[in-house]
Amino acid sequence: MNPFNLQSTVGQKTWWGVFLYGLLWLSGVWFSKSEWVLWGLPLWFVLAGVLAPVCLMLYVIWVFRGRDD
Repeated sequence: MNPFNLQSTVGQKTWWGVFLYGLLWLSGVWFSKSEWVLWGLPLWFVLAGVLAPVCLMLYVIWVFRGRDD
């Protein structure tokens, strides 16, 4: 199974996940360049470090839910 194959449902979900994670990352970069720059970037990395494993776990559940093989 190729998780990046756009012809499959799993591949489509993978690319949506990559797209959304990219948007979150860009929003973090933008947030860190605002007037809150002294705490914005460290806070963002802490949040990303906490949320990434949770998001990965949710992604695995979402992708493989209902699979028989």
